[in-house]
Amino acid sequence: DLFARIEALQPRIGLDEAVQEMYRDRYEQAYAILVSLPDGVEVLTAMLRCAKEVEDPDMARSTLERLRSSNTSFNTQVSNQKQKLLQSVERIAATKAVATTWHGRLDLDPSDAVEVANYVVRWREIAGAIDGREALNEGDFAKKLADWSEELALTYPEVFESIYPVWFEWLIERTPPDARYLPVYYALIESLRVRDRYGSTELELLQRVSLHIVRSGPTTDQYARTIDDLLAVFKTVRAPETVGWALDVADALTVAPCRGEEARLRWITVTVQTGIEFIARLGLAEKSLLMLIAKESGIPVPSNHVTIQQQNDNSNFCERFLLYSLDVQSLERAVLLLKAMYPQSKFDVNGDENCSTRLKGAARSADGIVFVSSVATHQAFFCIKNSKRDDASLLQVVGSGTTRIVQHVATYA
Repeated sequence: DLFARIEALQPRIGLDEAVQEMYRDRYEQAYAILVSLPDGVEVLTAMLRCAKEVEDPDMARSTLERLRSSNTSFNTQVSNQKQKLLQSVERIAATKAVATTWHGRLDLDPSDAVEVANYVVRWREIAGAIDGREALNEGDFAKKLADWSEELALTYPEVFESIYPVWFEWLIERTPPDARYLPVYYALIESLRVRDRYGSTELELLQRVSLHIVRSGPTTDQYARTIDDLLAVFKTVRAPETVGWALDVADALTVAPCRGEEARLRWITVTVQTGIEFIARLGLAEKSLLMLIAKESGIPVPSNHVTIQQQNDNSNFCERFLLYSLDVQSLERAVLLLKAMYPQSKFDVNGDENCSTRLKGAARSADGIVFVSSVATHQAFFCIKNSKRDDASLLQVVGSGTTRIVQHVATYA
């Protein structure tokens, strides 16, 4: 019978179509075809392959159920011939399905190493693609995230060490300050203090989270709390090596919105007094910023200190610099200092996120380029790298803040 023969050919045609979709790496489309076909060794094997490539736990579980409920002969052949493939799909099926709500995305069993690894990967994908403000549409997400981060820091520090940089990138590096995230900002600070160690990395993180707080419109009490947290840390790490960090914080507070003049002045006063105490061990950039902040704040500096101009043996240095950072305020403050230190040099600033004509032109014209990599975009970096002259120097700044920008120019000069 002709119709019976045509009907018998349909599964083969469907399987061939699914295989073609798999060749094109269109595994979801291939799977949709395969599920409608009758069981067979080839069909079940192809479904396993799709489930492995898509890495969807629900798809993996559904495929395993289909295999186990199939003809015993099919099940045995696939299990014997495709053991590694079957094991891969079983591992995927054992993981949690990706949550569709932001609250659900926080769920984790910290005792499961495989789940922790997948958890970090999923959040890294979110951090690179999604504006953190999107999650705020879901009720008390910020409060739950804050509570969960504190629990991880206290109870599962190994997990927290892996997830903290991802959340930091998502909410501090990629998302503008937002008062609704204040509970999270404070949780990030508290988790740093719980670890009770403050190397250069921890101080940089603390500085950037604190500035997110003061720029997000906190209340007077919240602003004062932030300053108190900073002072507690500075009391612990107070040394000539950390004065530059304290000066960068003071400099940023000087130009940031202020919700507590008395609290801000406390930080600036402590920083300036510490800087004066250690002034003989400070670099040129730190001394320059110290004098500027003291002058702006009306804090007297002993007259027996040597002036910056007298210590700058290379004040006749003359070149053209491009200073790049998304932190425009630090750039402007750095230029203010650099023009006083090197009056014959020219300093261009740029904070374009994309490869603009202006950025390319500035890079081509510069003799030296200071690039603040922690506050920048990849597009800007490659734009500058491809546009600069071969004889121009590219100086990459690790961390952020005015003193680091100035110090790189001073070292180059």
